[in-house]
Amino acid sequence: NQDNISYQNLNDKNIIILNEINNFSTELLESCIKIAKKGGSIVVIPPKKINNIINYNKSLAKLNIPPIRNEIISRDQLISKINLSNKLYKNIFNEEVENAEYPTINKYYLFEGNNLQNIINLQDGSLFLGYSSLFSGVSYFFTSPLDSAWNRFSSHSLFVPTLINTALTSVETTSLYYTINRKCDFSSGAKIDISKNLYLTKNNFEAIVNKSYLGKSLSIYGEILKSGAYKLKQNNQNIDIISFNYSSNESNIETITNNEINEAIISNKLKNVETIKEINYRNNIILQKTDNGIELWRISLLFSILFFMIEIMLLKKIKI
Repeated sequence: NQDNISYQNLNDKNIIILNEINNFSTELLESCIKIAKKGGSIVVIPPKKINNIINYNKSLAKLNIPPIRNEIISRDQLISKINLSNKLYKNIFNEEVENAEYPTINKYYLFEGNNLQNIINLQDGSLFLGYSSLFSGVSYFFTSPLDSAWNRFSSHSLFVPTLINTALTSVETTSLYYTINRKCDFSSGAKIDISKNLYLTKNNFEAIVNKSYLGKSLSIYGEILKSGAYKLKQNNQNIDIISFNYSSNESNIETITNNEINEAIISNKLKNVETIKEINYRNNIILQKTDNGIELWRISLLFSILFFMIEIMLLKKIKI
């Protein structure tokens, strides 16, 4: 019931689900717009019966949703296409599933003109779930109430990830750390007063942070030189901790072939360098052989034994 809504508390939310609401109050629409300006999401699920289609479509227009027709299409349709590139299904499907058993949609509304981006489509090409941008946020619209008499979507395995990811993608998340570059872009989940300066501090270091519209994107130019955790401060208060780290590009190991090494040896005329050609041979033995070179002690030992034998034979002959 809209009469029992605390709009002051509603403005702090990241997502609003408008489930089968017939008449949108001015306060509710204003709250939706405020949430969208902060990057939140609005989900609209139409009612089974729309009392005043003109007023309903006017409300949809304020949420950047096209008008729907004042008729209900009663025709069984299977969900036939899911936009797997949409963020709602990121990491849900590894690849497009063939011959999947998708739910049946029995009743649904059609648009007068559709400027929504498709997420889920029916067999006849009609939209079941679509979205459009709304300021810094997103508006989602289901063309069918989530009721078992209208569709089987709410009892299908698609329902849970769709609703959960709609909520999760409405919440702005921050990275564990940001890479040090000439321009360091980062974000913060803290409440930021865009009218006042922001600072990054650590020990004796302090730098002013650049803010974008609404403070959603922050940046600093060329002043972060050392990795570590920096305090984000405003009004002399610590409001967040931002971590920076060095680029890991140098840690990416790339190997080259023996032929490429030999070509480099020849082109640079390196005389004291050679490649090891033994295959399936223990590396420590190969390296030991390389370090020791020609083992002269073995040759000396063989010659010693040989001379010793010759000496014994000569002595025997002399005694005879």
